[in-house]
Amino acid sequence: MIYEFGHAAITTRDLKVMREFYEKLGLTYAFTLKDEGGSDWIVYMRLGSFFLELIRSGEDAHKGRGYGLAHVCFLVDDMYKTLQDLKSRGVSTTEPAMGKDGNIQCWVKDPEGNDIELMQILPGSPQAKAVSREGMR
Repeated sequence: MIYEFGHAAITTRDLKVMREFYEKLGLTYAFTLKDEGGSDWIVYMRLGSFFLELIRSGEDAHKGRGYGLAHVCFLVDDMYKTLQDLKSRGVSTTEPAMGKDGNIQCWVKDPEGNDIELMQILPGSPQAKAVSREGMR
């Protein structure tokens, strides 16, 4: 079951400038994921229980769309039960997979082609650690 809005993702030319801007707005730095080459790839910012992903442009699922909103994410409590339910309602999804952040994810497109990530947060993932470390505001 989808139970919460997880995050929004924004592609950017400059992770450092964007991080500094969102910190000025009151979001706090949570963690960074690295790409295969060891460079910063995604910077996660937090506001309460909500994450904002700042993604270095030109990466995987964003398929050259340029800069700006890349996708939204909804959190699910049990990915496989959720996918069974969605399938029974006629919603097509990608196959679930383990993300680089250690969470189970899959993707859906809305009728206008917007990307929606479904994510099951697993214990030990950076998101779970950030929430337990900082608590829910």
